[in-house]
Amino acid sequence: LDTYGRPDEVWLNRSRAKVKEASGWMESLKSEIYDLIRSAQLNAICRMINDFETPFYLVVKYREGDEGALNRIRLEVVDKWVLEHPGLAVVHINGNNLAVLPVGLDKRHAVRHLQERLRRDGENVITWGMGDSLSDLGFMSCCDYSIFPTKTQIGQYLAEGFCV
Repeated sequence: LDTYGRPDEVWLNRSRAKVKEASGWMESLKSEIYDLIRSAQLNAICRMINDFETPFYLVVKYREGDEGALNRIRLEVVDKWVLEHPGLAVVHINGNNLAVLPVGLDKRHAVRHLQERLRRDGENVITWGMGDSLSDLGFMSCCDYSIFPTKTQIGQYLAEGFCV
């Protein structure tokens, strides 16, 4: 969004084209997830996230402490689907949020688009990426500098890797 809250039209049109290509498989995957939720009586919800009148991605969340539901959905449906359809989707999981989105709509691509646009306009661009979850590392790796709080998923992951 620009400083007036308007979307970058180039990015929005590109994103809508990606979503149009993906709409069939996203609806199919959503149905598979719903089928498992119903048949296994999981305490979870699955819905499409819309913005600017466009269904951009799927999100699955568990209700009232049923963390196992999200893992089961990921293992039995989402991971299997991704393996059968390589290169179509990106999966993010963080706490109570399992998101499946078309490749090219993730934060990494958005950051690259913004960097290219600003540089093309003659800006001297230095980027700072700030995130807290492992799914943020993709876009943070495109930035010149990265910042994360220590008591987050990224901070704890790195701390565990450096324990002796």
